[in-house]
Amino acid sequence: SSQNEGEGEGPRKGRETPNKPPQAMGENVEKMLEEGVRRLERFSADADEFWRREVEKWSAIKERLRNGGFPELTEIVEKKIIKYIEEVRRWYEEYVDIKKLIEELRRGDVIVNKGEKCLYVAMYREHLSLMIESCDSKNVIVRLVPKGLRRIEVYVPAVIDVDRSVELIRMGLEASDGWSYGGKAGMATVNPWQVILWAVMNPGKLKLYVECIDLNEKNEPKMAWFIIAHRRSIKRSIPQLVQKLTDEELMLYAWGAILGDGWVSTTTEREKVKLRPLIRLVYVSEKEKYWKPLERIGFRKRQKKPHFELVSSKAVRYAKKLMELLPLKIRRLMDVLNIDKWEMIKRFLEYKIYSRGQIMVHGIPFTITIDKYGGVKLRKQVNNLELAARICDELKKYYNVKCPPNNKGYIYIGYLELKEDEIRELIKVLCERYKYYEEIDAFKSTREGIRKALRKLAPIKGAAAA
Repeated sequence: SSQNEGEGEGPRKGRETPNKPPQAMGENVEKMLEEGVRRLERFSADADEFWRREVEKWSAIKERLRNGGFPELTEIVEKKIIKYIEEVRRWYEEYVDIKKLIEELRRGDVIVNKGEKCLYVAMYREHLSLMIESCDSKNVIVRLVPKGLRRIEVYVPAVIDVDRSVELIRMGLEASDGWSYGGKAGMATVNPWQVILWAVMNPGKLKLYVECIDLNEKNEPKMAWFIIAHRRSIKRSIPQLVQKLTDEELMLYAWGAILGDGWVSTTTEREKVKLRPLIRLVYVSEKEKYWKPLERIGFRKRQKKPHFELVSSKAVRYAKKLMELLPLKIRRLMDVLNIDKWEMIKRFLEYKIYSRGQIMVHGIPFTITIDKYGGVKLRKQVNNLELAARICDELKKYYNVKCPPNNKGYIYIGYLELKEDEIRELIKVLCERYKYYEEIDAFKSTREGIRKALRKLAPIKGAAAA
């Protein structure tokens, strides 16, 4: 999905405006030109297959929509989109001379622009532009951008009710892949299913065109689409709007974001013996404000990577709750579109939810920490330090709470401070965690720590009832 951010006239205008230094053919530029030549050569050798794949992808979607009970969308794909792809192919065959482009690249007949973070190499011709971009030493983006191609207008009937749940999903999708195009809500994507989903969530008149052919390094080349809705863009307002959402509304907003900038998969436990669910939102620095409120529903920001994540039982709980919140017809449409992320979410429903490793203390969830000697502590982290201080002051009325200064919001309670019912809950959770680790044959040192902890807890009044 697109990682771009901006409020300009379409996807290319929202980027930083580069200055234009003297055209010195530096080492980085030479590498970018070499990469551009290599990608063009590869695309030229596979061009016929590329056009066949594009039509084939959309034809498969057309059949799935027809068989899935969305005949109105079938007609749009067949009579509008597939015919438009054929028009783009005719443009390519008439105006794109790959051999000539390669020769001009090798001569260095290009414009070099240097932005604050990225280096751009561009070749502007009458009927196309070739854009090469590098924002780090590893990744190079190469695009063929058509000129003179018409935009098609599509009327999308209201095949689903655009109720509050759909608006929230649409908001998340707009936050991730949305653009403001002349004040209208637009979206750039290389995924055909995303074109259909955006169209359905924005019924009425839409404008649609091929923005570029993305000559990927790792994957096959793809056609990038830009879709403009009739309604006004709300992207600039989203960070403020999200602050007012309830937890359930945030879950639907998060799903739209996941469909755009998200990744849904499985990863391994530390000892690589157990697959665990993972939901990840990847962001650039400008987008953190869009995803930060998701910490309220359990997403955790990684310290050294630009990720917000739900892992293991948290991801499973989210999947189960999402299934309750999504309207039936949206679920049906995502089934028909065969969206990988959606299929993985449905797989998460089969996973067993294990204890969170937490107990409630005075109505506040505390995480249980155990060392290898069986030492037990309850820990709570509150990112807002003022709120952490207030919670700490309240808990001190009932427990011997440790709140060291400059502790990043950590609050600690020793197990000896707990009441009888809290001790019973602590033992129950520890037993569940031990059983789980034993089932997957992992975390031997942690299991030993739990055994020692249970022996310490056993003589405490109220423990036997657990």
